[in-house]
Amino acid sequence: ELDAQEQDPAKRLLFVRPAEVLKEDTHYVVAFRGLRDTDGEPIAPSAAFDAARAAVGGAANDLTPRQLLLTEWLQLLEMQGVDLATVTVAWDFHTASVDAVSGPLVAMRDEALAAAPDGPEIIIDAVEPFAPEEDGSGNPVNPYVAYRLRGSVRFPNYLKRTAPYLGKDGYGLNREGQTGKPDADGYEDQPFWAIIPRSALDGAPMRFLEYGHGLFGDGEEVLYPGWTRPCGRFPDKECGWWNAEVAQKYGYIVYGTDMIGMREEDRDERALTILTEISKFPWITDRLHQGVLNHVLLVRAMKQRFADLPEVAALDLTLDPEDQAYYGNSQGSIVGVTVTALSPDITRGYMGVAGANYSTLLHRSTGFSEFFAIFKGVYTDTREQAVGLALLQLLWDATDSISYFRRLEADPLPGSPPSQILAGTTRGDYLVTPLVYETVARTEALGIRAMAHYDDERTPDLVTLADYPRQGSALVGWHLGNPWAPPGNTPPPEHPYGDPHEELRHIDANQAQMAHFLQTGEVIDVCNGQVCPDVDRSSLDD
Repeated sequence: ELDAQEQDPAKRLLFVRPAEVLKEDTHYVVAFRGLRDTDGEPIAPSAAFDAARAAVGGAANDLTPRQLLLTEWLQLLEMQGVDLATVTVAWDFHTASVDAVSGPLVAMRDEALAAAPDGPEIIIDAVEPFAPEEDGSGNPVNPYVAYRLRGSVRFPNYLKRTAPYLGKDGYGLNREGQTGKPDADGYEDQPFWAIIPRSALDGAPMRFLEYGHGLFGDGEEVLYPGWTRPCGRFPDKECGWWNAEVAQKYGYIVYGTDMIGMREEDRDERALTILTEISKFPWITDRLHQGVLNHVLLVRAMKQRFADLPEVAALDLTLDPEDQAYYGNSQGSIVGVTVTALSPDITRGYMGVAGANYSTLLHRSTGFSEFFAIFKGVYTDTREQAVGLALLQLLWDATDSISYFRRLEADPLPGSPPSQILAGTTRGDYLVTPLVYETVARTEALGIRAMAHYDDERTPDLVTLADYPRQGSALVGWHLGNPWAPPGNTPPPEHPYGDPHEELRHIDANQAQMAHFLQTGEVIDVCNGQVCPDVDRSSLDD
């Protein structure tokens, strides 16, 4: 696609985005044939490429050293039936290995669990009771939650402590050892929250659900935002406390912590600074390694330690700590696949308003508009901006879901069981484009299939829809009234319905589909053979 951020044809770059998720440690060749300019005239190859192409199999010339590098893949193109005379430009590249991308996280996980097989220590600071309605007790009111637990978890720390805050190595991974892998340096206490639904007080067995919070949020999303507001048209309802509602209806202890690297404090203390000097971007991506690790270790601690905490034992609950799952929305989905693939204790996860591959997502998101305003003020040329985003993605790859879809079930990481996910996307989403998950569904080897009735206007190219019910990973599209965004790397335009991003998590049918999948691995039709949600389409115009 042409860069819609640039209006000058002389400066506008062309983005080449893969139609499938690329394999690791693989040699790829890209070729363009028959390119024409805006007047319809053929675009001639560069003199250098033309000479190198002509030298294949021919006599030596000044370009022979370069030509020798090109011979292998130019001949590969010929073997695929490509007439080299029609090629305008071509190049090759080799993708990073699994160890290069995931090796640091795997090493951190293995070392941490070897040191503490039961996971890190959980410290409960407060057990807060909630009243089902105003009763004069002074306790906060929540119709779904009986108790909220607040405390901290003592995680092993893999970030440097000695670098000055604004130094070039500040908050980087601690790689001072001889292995090149990150080394632990003491411990850091990070906040922890968990909610106990009212249904747990009746003796119902409780499963466990780790929640991944949104962009530059925090783990307190486990219960809050604590507001209620009218939202949705499917049907109208009071929205808020979505995790509490899921916990109450489907029997979950929902818990979470901050995603270090992209939590609230990272926004002001690091992200805004990085935009003026992107060489400091490891402040985000290195810290994300710690954030992902903490989420993986917290699952183990909840599985092995939580039930034995005195504050929990006093509540006399019936717990099933072996049943652990993951649920994340927005940013919580973008790192959620990574957490699910890395965890030895999770085999199923739900990714709400799901996304991946930040370099594709950012231009299409209103959530990054204020960041781009700063970024563009420093890097004023759109060509620099495009190259900068591509370079940043190389650092993001180590924690971005795009690198871990294949690690779920097709080729799990060492020490991780095969795992499955269900993803929900909303068309016209202002913050997270569904397009990357369509690329995931197109990559059949991953086993993540787009489900029947994905949309009522379009079927993604080269995607075969799966029938309900399905046992295995899947993608479900939700049409909440917004149109598809126009083609191009820009955010969707404003719509009278507003942003559908916050709606999906509150829809009863979505919650039911999620819970059924997390508990059984089966994806069921909750929309009666129609595009989700099951409503009169004409009502969307009211």
